Amino acid sequence: MSSNFSFIGNNFENILKSSGFMLPGIEKLVAIYHNEISGKTEAKYVIRQEANVLNELSIKDYYHEIQNLRSEKQNYNWYKKDELPFETEKLTSELNIFTEIENIVLLIRLKNDIDGKFDLLFIYFNDNVSNFGVSRSDKSLSTEIKTIIGFLLYNNFKSLLNTNKQNKSILKSINENTRSLIRQTTILKSEISHTRKNYGESLINVSVQYLMEFSSNSEKSYKFSKDALDKISEFTGNINNLKSIIRKSITYVDNVYFDNNDDEIIIHACHINLYNYEVQTEVEENEFKIDDRYTKTILLLDKYERAAKKVLSEGKNLTSENLGKACPNQITAPAISFALKKYKKKIFHLFKIYPDKWEKIREEFRPVKNLFIGRRDFKERMG
Repeated sequence: MSSNFSFIGNNFENILKSSGFMLPGIEKLVAIYHNEISGKTEAKYVIRQEANVLNELSIKDYYHEIQNLRSEKQNYNWYKKDELPFETEKLTSELNIFTEIENIVLLIRLKNDIDGKFDLLFIYFNDNVSNFGVSRSDKSLSTEIKTIIGFLLYNNFKSLLNTNKQNKSILKSINENTRSLIRQTTILKSEISHTRKNYGESLINVSVQYLMEFSSNSEKSYKFSKDALDKISEFTGNINNLKSIIRKSITYVDNVYFDNNDDEIIIHACHINLYNYEVQTEVEENEFKIDDRYTKTILLLDKYERAAKKVLSEGKNLTSENLGKACPNQITAPAISFALKKYKKKIFHLFKIYPDKWEKIREEFRPVKNLFIGRRDFKERMG
C-alpha cells in the first residue's frame, strides 16, 4: 500500500484513483488531460474490475478531435460510445424514441490552469437504465435525470479537484517551512561546531600555559600528549577549575612514575580527570585569581589571531574592519581598538612570556603594533 498522500502527483490521475466509481452503474472512467511535467496531452483509463490500475490510452490519431473537445466550454455533455473519437467500436443505430437513453457516456470538463483549456473526464455507464432510477418506458424523465446526474457529478469531481489542489498547496507550504528549519538547524549545528572548536583551542592554550608555569617551578618538564590535548579541548566544565585539574594530573604522574628519571614527563589523556575533581582550597584562592586573570586576554588574542589568518589567507589587507568581519561574531573596528587598549598591559605580559605565539597580529596587525611603540624591549620584536 502506498504511503504517500492521495493528492500527490498529477491532479487528474489522482481523480481517477480516488473517484471510487461514485455510482453503481459506472463501468469505466477515461481521463484526457494536459500533463504539466511532459507538456503533452495524455490519456489514461480505469475499469470497474481493476479500479486501482491506471491504463494508458493512445490518442495520437485523434489529437485534433481531442483538442476541439478540450476547447468547448460546456461543463458536461452526454454522448453515445460511437460518438467518441477514440472508441474503435462504432455502434450503428437509427434515431428513435430511445436515442436519449443510448447516450450513456457523460463527459465532464474541468479547467486546466496550465494550458487554459479543459481536461476531459469520460464516465461510462452500463446499458441498464435502472441506474438512472427510471425504467426504459419512462421516456419523459430521462433527460431530466441525466441533467441532475451530470450536474451532481460535475460538482463532485470539481470539488475533489479543488480539494486536492488546496491540500497540495498546503503541503508545499509545510515542506518549504520544514526545509527552511532543516537549513537553519544545519547552519546552527555548523556554527556551534565551529564555536566549540575555537573554544577547544583556547582551552588547550590555557592548559599549556598552566603546564609551563608548573614546569618552571619544578625540576621536571611536563608535556601533554596529543590525546591529552584532544581530551582537554572537549572539557565542558567551569574553566576556573582547569588549573586545579592540570595540577592534579601532574601530582598523579609524579606519584605513578616516581622512579622515572626522564627530564620530560608526558601527560596522557588517561592521567587527566575532567569529571571528578576538587575546587581550589581557600589558601590557593588568591593565587588562582591572579593567574586566571589572563584567561580572557588569551581567548581574545586567540580569536584575533584566527581571524587574522583567515583575512590573510583570502588575500585581503589586515585591517581592523577586515579582522572584525572574519571573527565568528562580527565586531567593529572601534570595538577592537577598545579591547586592545583595555587589555594592553596583559597583552604586553603575555607577549613577553610567549614570544612565539600570536605571530600574525603581533607582526602584521597595525593596531597591536601601535600599542608598543616606544617600548625598547619590544622594538626589535615588533619591527
